[in-house]
Amino acid sequence: MTFFVTMARVSEVPVWLLVLSLAFQLRYCDATADYHLKLARFWQENVPAIQMPSALQRLASPLSPVSTRFFLEHLKNGTLSSFSEQFCASAKLYCSQKDLPNPRVCIPPFFKYEYGTLPCGFAVEDSVNVAAAGRVFFRISALHIDSTVTVPDLANDLQDRHFLPRDLSQLIPFNEEALPQVQRLLNISGGANMQYDMKDTLHFCTIPPVTGEVKECETSIESMVVFARRNLGSTLQVRTPSTLLLSHKEEPAKVKSLTPVNAVGEKMISCHNLMYPYLVYSCHMSTTSQLLTVGLESSSGGAFHGMVVCHFATETWDPHHISFRVLDLKPGMGEVCHWLPQNTFVWT
Repeated sequence: MTFFVTMARVSEVPVWLLVLSLAFQLRYCDATADYHLKLARFWQENVPAIQMPSALQRLASPLSPVSTRFFLEHLKNGTLSSFSEQFCASAKLYCSQKDLPNPRVCIPPFFKYEYGTLPCGFAVEDSVNVAAAGRVFFRISALHIDSTVTVPDLANDLQDRHFLPRDLSQLIPFNEEALPQVQRLLNISGGANMQYDMKDTLHFCTIPPVTGEVKECETSIESMVVFARRNLGSTLQVRTPSTLLLSHKEEPAKVKSLTPVNAVGEKMISCHNLMYPYLVYSCHMSTTSQLLTVGLESSSGGAFHGMVVCHFATETWDPHHISFRVLDLKPGMGEVCHWLPQNTFVWT
C-alpha cells in the first residue's frame, strides 16, 4: 500500500485519505526519529534562545530508536540483565569490572570538601597535590588584565560514557536502597570498583545542599534542562570550558580579557559529572558565586578562553579544604576561585 500521494494526483484523492496519509506519515516519522532529533525538539521547546552546546550534544545517548524500545521493553519486564553486555556497549555505558586508577578517587575532592566527609577512604593530604592545588585555587585579585597565570590540567575524562535517554533513565532506580537491583540490571558484580563508585555517587546525591543552595543529581540532558528552567526561568544561557584549554595545560598565559557573566547575588547553576555507569551530573544553584570568562594568550602565542568560578560564601566549607591551605584562609574569610574543568556546564 502506498501512503505517499504525488502532487499530480492530489485532486483525484478524497480529503479524508489525504488526512489519513499525512497522519500516518507524521506518526511513522516520529516513531523512527533519531533520539538526537527528539532531543533537539525538546531543546528548542525549552531553551529556544540558544543552540545546544556541541560539548553537550556529544554526550547524548547513541542508542537508536529501535534499540531504545528493545531495552526499554526488557527494563519494564525485568529482563534487562540478560542483555546487560549489549546494553552497556550500545548505550556507551561504563559497566567494566576492571580496576580504576589507584588510589581510587570516588568523588571529585572539591565536592567532598564542600559537602562533608564521604565514605571514600582517602586522606585530605593525599586527595589533591598541594602544588597542583595552588594553580587550581586562587583569589580573584590574581586575575587582572596582563597578569600571568598557569592554567592547570583541566582534562575530565568521561571514559566515553553518555547519558541515557530520559525514557530509560527515569525507569532505573536512583537511590542507595536500589543499588543491588541496578547492579543486577547492569551485571556489575559485588566488590567491583564500579559498585563502590555507584554507592559513593548515590550517597553524595543524598547530602543536603549547603545554606542558600539548591542541589539535584541529573541522569539525562532533559532533566538537567528542567532543573535549570525550574530554578532560573525560561531565558537561559549555558556555557562550557573550551577544549583548547587542554592543549595549553601547565603553560604560562597572559590574561587579555576578564568578563563577569553574573553578579554575586544572581542565580547560577553549575553541573559537574559524577562517577556512574551512565552519565550523572550534580547540578547546584547558588547566589553566592560568580562566573567569569577569561581570555588568555599563551606564551606560544595561542589565544583561548577559560572559565572561572569564584565562591564568596565559604563559611560552611570544611576547614581542611585544600584551598584554605594554599591561600592561607579560613572559612568565611574571603572568596575562593577555581578553574572549571572540561565537560562542566554552567547555566545562567
